[in-house]
Amino acid sequence: MEKLQKEVKTLNKTKKAGLSIVIPVLDEGRNIDSFFKQIKVFDNSVNFKYEIIFVDGGSKDESMSLIKKNIDILKLNNIYCESSLQREGYGSDIAQGLSSTRYLTMCWTHADLQTKLTDVKKGYEIFINSNYKNLVLKGKRFGRPLIDKIQTFGMSLFVFTKCKLWIDDINAQPKIFPASFYDQIKESKFLPNDFSLDLFLLAQAKINNFKIETCMVNFKKRMHGHAKGGGGSLANRLKLIRRTINYINRIAINLKRDNYL
Repeated sequence: MEKLQKEVKTLNKTKKAGLSIVIPVLDEGRNIDSFFKQIKVFDNSVNFKYEIIFVDGGSKDESMSLIKKNIDILKLNNIYCESSLQREGYGSDIAQGLSSTRYLTMCWTHADLQTKLTDVKKGYEIFINSNYKNLVLKGKRFGRPLIDKIQTFGMSLFVFTKCKLWIDDINAQPKIFPASFYDQIKESKFLPNDFSLDLFLLAQAKINNFKIETCMVNFKKRMHGHAKGGGGSLANRLKLIRRTINYINRIAINLKRDNYL
């Protein structure tokens, strides 16, 4: 915790008050125009400084061109788009976006329209008005199909069994946290390149005695495209489950090594 406090002082000199929002994108072309309508509503409703950084993970559709077109239309100079440099996956793309942020608070969320950008505003307001200095805020989804709820609860239960860390609704968006916290944990060799990044962030919050607050978000059915993580088809779900189990086992080994367990 002493090390973290030193990191906070260092970052306070280089970053400004406000919110940096990173959005990974992969073949979300059919959702981009609608997402920018949300950005316009968001921009008109907020009273804090913010930036939005899109990181395209190698889309094969028109995602990149539509993002650039909409940036030009809105004429907002705080929205950026960049291509993934590593193309190693969701976690790697988010990490790339986070590395170029300029505000004291970081966030990531998705462009698939299943949660609204206004949820980010709601979460950030809870975050900045909290009395807790060491806080990570995350979404908590409602309105989901039963099979998704069962899968999510099973993941939380497995994490608790293996790591003695109870973390609810691990993959819910948005994730909002201090830039200083991410700066502390980003060099970890356990920083994942895939969808395990959500679990990594929350597990590190628990380990570092951060409080995890939740913000209720209405989780809508995906209208266009397909889920890149573990939703949708049985094959997608099985891939996510196998990947997550392997990563949780790695975390458990690391915790035992460092005498957390």
